[in-house]
Amino acid sequence: MLPYLAIAVHHNYTKSLAIFIPKMIDLQCTHRDVHPVRRTDGAWTGMFTDLFIESILTAGLKSTGGLTRGLGFNQSTRLLFLLSRPICAEISQSIFEIAGRSSDEEDGHREQTASRIQRDMSDIDKALQVLLERGVFSTSSRKLVSFSTGLVGDDNLNADEAKAVGDKTLESMVDQSVGSNTFSRKRQVKTLASAAHVKTSTGERMEIDPKHLYQCLLIMGVGEIPL
Repeated sequence: MLPYLAIAVHHNYTKSLAIFIPKMIDLQCTHRDVHPVRRTDGAWTGMFTDLFIESILTAGLKSTGGLTRGLGFNQSTRLLFLLSRPICAEISQSIFEIAGRSSDEEDGHREQTASRIQRDMSDIDKALQVLLERGVFSTSSRKLVSFSTGLVGDDNLNADEAKAVGDKTLESMVDQSVGSNTFSRKRQVKTLASAAHVKTSTGERMEIDPKHLYQCLLIMGVGEIPL
């Protein structure tokens, strides 16, 4: 996702992940005891580190009696609460297991059940039928077309080259300081939503796509617009 975050103007995510991802790749060498991250030894129980932190270590921070609801924010309280979280998480998980309320599947994954597979296949078939009805694959044009509105993009759009544009943005970050590095607007991807901006009489900025507006006027039959 890193190239797509870079071209979607998520600058903080891009900078942070550029440092975080290499550390996670080296996790099996630097911290063998926590690689891979999993809650149980069953099948399909591996999970991303950020999800593990949110669901295990951070779960009690925002609950009743947690750090943000009742205990306060002085330094001693923060240190005591944060340093005790790993132990508290182990105790909490053990209580769930004793009570038989653990959501972890030992023998498989919930998405491997017959009912889930059947529902997924049904959803795929519905999506395919919509695309076939709209005839989005029946044209030889190389231009981008909106599935929902039928709006046809011009040659300036490069959403289909998002990864290549994002990779160039990431290459420009190499050997640059995280704090001083900036992102050029020229390297942002241009989509069908990249509408022109006009100023209203009150000074507000409003998005308007001239081509989309022209198509709407044609459909409504407003005025005598020459074809």
